[in-house]
Amino acid sequence: MSRRARAVAVAVVAFGLGPADASGRPAEAPSERARDATAREVAAASDELARGLSGLRLPSAPAPYFTVARWIRAQVWSIAASYGGLVRDLHERQQVATVRVRVGAPERDDAGMLGADDTTVRFDPALETDPAYLRRRVWLAQDASFRHAARAYARKEGMLARLQVDVPIPDLGPPPPSRNDLSGPPPPPQVDREGLAQAARAASERFAARPEVDNGEVHVAIITDHFVTVTSEGAAFDRARTRALVAVVADMQAPDGMRVDHGRALHLATVPAADEAFERTLNELTDRVLQELVALAEAPRIDEAYDGPLLFEPEAAAQLLGVLVPSQASGTPPPLSESGRVLELEPAWQQRLGKIVMPPFVSLIDDPAADPFGGYPIDAEGFAPERLRLVDRGRLTSLLMTRTPGPVLRRSNGHARLTPALDVGTQISNLVLQAHARRRSRRALEGELLRRAREDGYDYAYVLESLRDDVLLGPPPRDSAGMMAGTGKVPLPLPARLWRIDRNGRRTLVRGAMLAPVAMRVLRRIRATGTRPVTLHLRLPVHARGPADHQLGVDAALSHTVDVTVTSPALIIDGFELLVERGEHERPPLLIHPLRQDAG
Repeated sequence: MSRRARAVAVAVVAFGLGPADASGRPAEAPSERARDATAREVAAASDELARGLSGLRLPSAPAPYFTVARWIRAQVWSIAASYGGLVRDLHERQQVATVRVRVGAPERDDAGMLGADDTTVRFDPALETDPAYLRRRVWLAQDASFRHAARAYARKEGMLARLQVDVPIPDLGPPPPSRNDLSGPPPPPQVDREGLAQAARAASERFAARPEVDNGEVHVAIITDHFVTVTSEGAAFDRARTRALVAVVADMQAPDGMRVDHGRALHLATVPAADEAFERTLNELTDRVLQELVALAEAPRIDEAYDGPLLFEPEAAAQLLGVLVPSQASGTPPPLSESGRVLELEPAWQQRLGKIVMPPFVSLIDDPAADPFGGYPIDAEGFAPERLRLVDRGRLTSLLMTRTPGPVLRRSNGHARLTPALDVGTQISNLVLQAHARRRSRRALEGELLRRAREDGYDYAYVLESLRDDVLLGPPPRDSAGMMAGTGKVPLPLPARLWRIDRNGRRTLVRGAMLAPVAMRVLRRIRATGTRPVTLHLRLPVHARGPADHQLGVDAALSHTVDVTVTSPALIIDGFELLVERGEHERPPLLIHPLRQDAG
């Protein structure tokens, strides 16, 4: 299978199996012995952070005032099968740790500069708890981080003295409540590795029934981790998680030479059991992916650009909100550079607090307690997550805040999220779009869509069923599909399933369209909503500053993301532009595919 095909994965679909009903043995409580081992490591790290805070000094450099150490230990299972063969069956233990020293004072320190990421030092802790080893590595990491931070502080002071930059915003906000909450790592989960591998192999045999499909894989990925956070302010807390991904992915070449890919996934918060129900679900998922991929390859290409209204069905609407809202509703200020604030990286809604950003019949709520999948008891910095009414009947009333103060909001509201790779940044938890009016049935939505399209001079319109999930799919398989970008605008994923609807209501699946990058004001142009919201389970990267790169690929879909849900009804929105994707495509292979030859 090609390297490009391995990067392919899926748009999210509920498909009958979720965290609540995915069968897996209940997690056992951590043992006293495991809790004590974690406590000894925490004590060693805390002692070393305190010693570093009092002892790290350089001439003409500010003293350190805050240090945070984090470490994570994880077990990873990765299974992949293709055409009945097992191509990957891995079980490994992984671990990583970071130390970050801040120098100066909360009012002004070394943080907030573009390209100063080396102030966070990474190292590998021991696979098992080892206080003496961790103490030594924290000591070395503190020393390195302090030196990097001192240089960054001097560089920042020089920039601020040279530039006319007003910097009234503190660099670090108030600390969380004092917290010492350690539970220790839970026992390893029971994973039927052989059974899951056999189920994946059996499902992947179904690819042979579709000889027109070039590549296909069935993936089962599981990660169970335990992370610990310790700060020089005396906070210490940990958390254990189990996350799983079951995906079917495939790609093929359309008759005109265009490479197309497709897939679907189940996002789970428990270990799947290799029982008959799982096998049946996996087989159904495989059949659906193959059927939809072949239909996509055989679909006609669009032949002209379109800038009329679009109907986002609930899945596509939730995906759209998952792309637009998290990065643009972040309260983290843009970083400093040699030329001042990098305003191109400023979240679009950061300067819009108290202003209208959506229609008055729409609200956006992010509630960590609404769904266990996207919820969490404390955030990455030790704050309890707050329920946020981000948008109240069209008016922006809050932002996603970490401990880093923003231009208006100065305190955390518990939305700092942490990935297994120890990336820290803002992210939603359980985002819900509420429609207070203009709710329409499906038939009424299509009628209004066509009416608005006629007003724009079209006798047809487009319906987006789903967007390409770049977090799982990785980069698009065609260079011409990955060239969309724009200053001050948000690039959007490709349409995954796009339908052209004519004036008689007849739908035709089409391909070869791209969504042009958009400004956030496009959300003010929601014209109507459906009556039946859908909740999607998604894996999204965190946002440290500005829009993050979502094109991760299946192998990084668990390690560089956090769990979120997005709930939305269907939406009619004006202001988008569908462009025709133009580019040269590959010629079909000269040699007849063996499966196709046998089929003939």
